[in-house]
Amino acid sequence: MASKTVTSLAAASVLATTMSAAAASDSLQAVGNKQDVFYMVNNAGGGSINVTVKLRTGLSSKLVRGTGVVALADIVVAVAAGARRLIGPFTEDYIQADNSVTIEHSGTTSVTGDAYRCAPIDA
Repeated sequence: MASKTVTSLAAASVLATTMSAAAASDSLQAVGNKQDVFYMVNNAGGGSINVTVKLRTGLSSKLVRGTGVVALADIVVAVAAGARRLIGPFTEDYIQADNSVTIEHSGTTSVTGDAYRCAPIDA
């Protein structure tokens, strides 16, 4: 598993034009609990891939007031060849005990991805 550092963006900043290579499994470090982190994935490969955000280890359901117990699942996002997707923000259901988020890629050839923390609107 490759470890990725979350890049903080200032208000009105621009995303980097180059992103780091994606591994079969990436761990986004120091995500925190503010739900302000997104993962940008770029698939420059020749085929579609799936990007999976893993549910927190040991979690399969939770009680939702007014609804009852609901089943939870990994988030799976299809990324077509030549496409870019922004995934997130990540709720506490996807933040692991070590304060990270686990991202898996079904393919990694010509696939890049990085994590970004958005600045608060009042910053």
